[in-house]
Amino acid sequence: MPDRSYRPMIEDRAYAIGTGPVVCVDQSHNNFYTSSDGFWPFHDLVSRDGYVVRAVTTIEAQSRDAGLRADCRILVIASPRSRVEPGEARRWVAGGGRLLLIADRDNNKIRRIDSLGIIGVRGGAGPGTLGVEFAGGLRVASYGFHSSYHDCETSGAVTALEEVAEARARGELWLGPWITAGAVIGASVIERSAWMAGVYVGVHSRAFGGGR
Repeated sequence: MPDRSYRPMIEDRAYAIGTGPVVCVDQSHNNFYTSSDGFWPFHDLVSRDGYVVRAVTTIEAQSRDAGLRADCRILVIASPRSRVEPGEARRWVAGGGRLLLIADRDNNKIRRIDSLGIIGVRGGAGPGTLGVEFAGGLRVASYGFHSSYHDCETSGAVTALEEVAEARARGELWLGPWITAGAVIGASVIERSAWMAGVYVGVHSRAFGGGR
C-alpha cells in the first residue's frame, strides 16, 4: 500500500493547481500500479505541481467517458499485466500525445522476434551489386514481468504483434570470394516516417564471389 501520509512540498509549481495539462493514467491493462493504489504518490505529486490527473479504463481516443478525452495531453501506462495493442499507443503518439511507459527494470524482460520474408532483384558489375527488395512479415515483442512489491508476488507476460512491410535498397561489395560488405536503407509502407538503415559484413559458406 502507498504511504498516503507523505505530502511533498513544491515551492515553484509548473502550473497553478488544477490548471496544467491533463495526465491520463491507464487502468485498462490489469496494471500493477494504478493512480488509486500503488501509483497514488505519482498522482499526488503531479497534482500538486498543477497537472490534472485522471484515471482511464481504455486508451482508445474515441471511447466515451472513462476513455481518453480530447484534453488528455500525457498518457501513463505503468506495469501492464495484459496485452497492449501496439496500434493503440502508436495512434496516440502519432496524434501528438505524450506517452510515459513504466516497467520494473530489474524484474521485467523484453524479447523481440522478427519474422520477415524478403523478395527483390539485384544487378551488378564487377565486385559491386545494387538491388531493391521488399520485406514483409510480423514483429513480435514479448514483455515478461515479475514483481514482489510489498512482498506481494506476481508475474505474467504481455505479447504484442505488429505487421511489417518495408521497401528497401541495398548495395553490396565483394571483398573476397567469401566475404561481402554492404549497406541497406528502407522505409515502412505502413507507418509514416518509420525508416531503417544499416551496414553489415557477410561471410558466405561458398565462394559466390570467386569470379569477381
